[in-house]
Parts: sequence; structure tokens; C-alpha cells
Amino acid sequence: MILRPIINLFERCSGPSRLQILIFHRVLPERDLLFSGVPDTTRFRHLLRMLKRMYRVLPLGEALSLLRAGRLPAGSVAITFDDGYEDNYSVALPILKDEGVPATIFVATGFLDGGCMFNDIVWESFRNTPCDGVDLDFIELGQVPLRSWADKRRASSKVIDAIKYLGIDERERAARQLARSLQVSLRDDLMMTSKQVASLPSDLITVGAHTHSHPILTRLAPEAARRDIAEGRRRLENIRGHRIDLFAYPNGKPGYDYDRVHVAMVREMGFEAAVTTAPGVHAATGDYHQIPRFTPWREDFPRFGMMMLNNSMLRTPAMA
Repeated sequence: MILRPIINLFERCSGPSRLQILIFHRVLPERDLLFSGVPDTTRFRHLLRMLKRMYRVLPLGEALSLLRAGRLPAGSVAITFDDGYEDNYSVALPILKDEGVPATIFVATGFLDGGCMFNDIVWESFRNTPCDGVDLDFIELGQVPLRSWADKRRASSKVIDAIKYLGIDERERAARQLARSLQVSLRDDLMMTSKQVASLPSDLITVGAHTHSHPILTRLAPEAARRDIAEGRRRLENIRGHRIDLFAYPNGKPGYDYDRVHVAMVREMGFEAAVTTAPGVHAATGDYHQIPRFTPWREDFPRFGMMMLNNSMLRTPAMA
């Protein structure tokens, strides 16, 4: 595989070691017409094998420790999942085991044991509706056609953009009103159970905190944000039986979804590291409470390799 020596040479010539971190959310049993960009089992296994051929895949905590110590191997990456979807356990975990690839799962505890996140209410409503159109005047989107999967994808994106930054309760009410308008019953099996989180193998999976209710932190008063972060961590520590040291900011855009108040908060609460959704790589001299990550969506070696190389050249400044 010619890309690996090229990548390693690039990493060695680029100065001190840097860590790339990949974001996933779900791995589906089969390709999905609505979630066209989300990997299914075949694509996920293929991607893991590409990563193993081109990079050194390390547990996130171990990689960060090696980076702090100046001993991170060139071409190192870590894999993360956000939110705590049930398919992380039933679909992704067996593949990770087969391929011997470690991962970190950041869990929003408020949705364990039958909960459903607002975005999933939206997506599942459009996926399962018998309607060929809907009136979305209640969120100022008017009449929306739903005659094709392309219509449903566009409608899903518009609705999520329209309600994502509402308050938690208002956002939930809007999503549930959409489900009623589309004549859909809500699912209660999309997220992991507490028992599944407890049984994730610690030699392969690290569990990190992702708040309790997955709020946009900048939309909360500081003390409310602190409580939500602390509650998520407390529940995970009760489930896992050990300290939780890693954190992921919900939504994760610096200066928009979280700000310097939350960075200071997470640091003061004793988390060893926190990750964002800003693309780029993390160097030893970077802010360990604002670590960049990015999402890979390429299936073939050349484009996937180029995407990783492009990301490795990004410099993502942390907020002061």
C-alpha cells in the first residue's frame, strides 16, 4: 500500500507528531436511502481496513498520553462515536472486535433506555411517514413535498436547521409535533440501554461523556450547562463503575455551540481532554480541552487518503 509510506513521510516532515481523530455516529446494518452518507456494515469494515493499512489506530486516551509525552507514532489516528446509538453496540462493536480496532463512544445519558434524540425524531418521521407532503407552517417552512427520498432528505435537513438551536423543551415539542403531523409513532430502540453501555468491553471501547440532555451549551445559562455536563458524567460513572475522563461538546462548533466559558468549565471539572467537531489535527502543544475531529466519507483508497492528508494540513486555532 503506497499511501502509508507517503503519509508517514509527510507526518515526519511536518514537525512534531499530531493526532487525527475521526467522528462517527452510527453504523447501519445495510445501506440506507435516507442516511446516504452513514456507513453500513460493508462500508464500515472497508473503512477500518483502509485505516489499518494507512495509519496506526490507537485508543484515544492512549494516543493523547503518548502525544503529551512526545512519543506518539507518526500517522496515528483515533476513532470516536457520538451520542450512544444502539447500533454502536449491535453493529459497529462486532466489526471493531473482528478488525481489532479500538474506539471511544461519547454517550449522552438522557437518551439511554428508550429515549430518542430530536434529530432522530425528525429523520425517523420522514423515513416512515405515509404522507406525500406536510404543512410545516408551525416552524415557518410552509408546504413541503415528500414524494421521493430526495424530498425527504431535503425536508429533514430543513427541519433540523430550523429547530436545532431552539431551547431543549421547544426543540422537543417541535420534533414531536412533526411526528404527529407525519402520522408516525416514535421509536424507543435507537439508543443503547444502560446495560449495553455497562457491558462495552473496556479493552476495546472507552466511554466518554457527552452531557445528559445533549444541549447546545451556549443556549444555556452557565450553571445549567455545568449541571448537564456533570449529570451526564455522574450517570456514566455509575454505569461503568470508574471515572470518566473524556468529554465531547454537543454539536461541537467552537464559538457557536460552546465557548470559552464551557472550555474553562470542562477543565475545572477535571476532564483530561475534550473534543470538538472542528476539523484539523491535534498537536502536543494544542489545547487538550478543544481537540479537533473530522468526519470521513470516502470509500476508495485514493480519495480517502487525500481527505486524511488534507485534514492533517489544517490548523485549527483554539479559542483563547
